[in-house]
Amino acid sequence: MRNRIRVLRKLLVIGTLVGLIQGCSMIGTIAGAEIDRKKPVYEAVEFSDTVSMEQKSRMITATVKPGKEIIAITRDRTIWGKYNGVTGNEDDLGLEISQLSDSTIALPVKNVSEIQIKNKRNGAVTGFIVGAVIDAAVLVIVMKASQKEPLFGDVWEGVSF
Repeated sequence: MRNRIRVLRKLLVIGTLVGLIQGCSMIGTIAGAEIDRKKPVYEAVEFSDTVSMEQKSRMITATVKPGKEIIAITRDRTIWGKYNGVTGNEDDLGLEISQLSDSTIALPVKNVSEIQIKNKRNGAVTGFIVGAVIDAAVLVIVMKASQKEPLFGDVWEGVSF
């Protein structure tokens, strides 16, 4: 009777550990996806009318890195593309934006009222990786513990099902 109880207890421990080992990466993926869902797709950088062109260009270059996907909004149009940088002189500054058709547009900074920057949404991947690391750590701990004392050892001797 004692042997059966020990076997059942060890099977319960193994089942729990298997659930934990596979569970952390799933929990991390779900948590990261939830964080991604709450994050806006685009983050807005708005300019007031009192901001000078030089201040606008500084704000743009400090906020937006070249190669980022942006939406530039002016009074009369909206332009999607990848930001390449600011070009021109102090009087005639322009945003250089590459579009899908391999054309580049130099949009005057003075006309830009808002820029929206696409946010990175990689929380699900990060959560999965963190969970997988925790799963691996638990697996290593279980393997080390089982080397010191056999998990089933002589428990199976004399047990009939």
